Amino acid sequence: MAKDKLSNRALTTRLRELMASVHTSDINDDGEVVMTTKAERLAELLADRALGWEEQVTVPNKKVPGGIEEKTVVHKPEKWAMVMVYERLEGKTPVAMPDETKGLTVSDKVSELAVTRINDLTEQETQDGIS
Repeated sequence: MAKDKLSNRALTTRLRELMASVHTSDINDDGEVVMTTKAERLAELLADRALGWEEQVTVPNKKVPGGIEEKTVVHKPEKWAMVMVYERLEGKTPVAMPDETKGLTVSDKVSELAVTRINDLTEQETQDGIS
């Protein structure tokens, strides 16, 4: 179990390092260099999914043999992205994934832990009363 926590912590640490690194750098209208981190780019992609976006694609032109044409593809907003953005903006915590080894949800684990603690306290009080 400790090895799993260590590897998860190492993964989280590495992901934070990667997300803090520079994704792109551009020059704005004022001639200043503007750098974008990978985390910022990921947030932009999520916002695009939530709001919908347009993209230019190159497709074969059926009217001209061997020709190509530019088309604008309009992507509609995606519900899962809207929910994720809204919940983040409202400060809601992300849904915890159940532990695959036991198949229990976080609330089940907390309930089990509470029952165990209550039983331990009851047992301790019973022993204290008998002694």
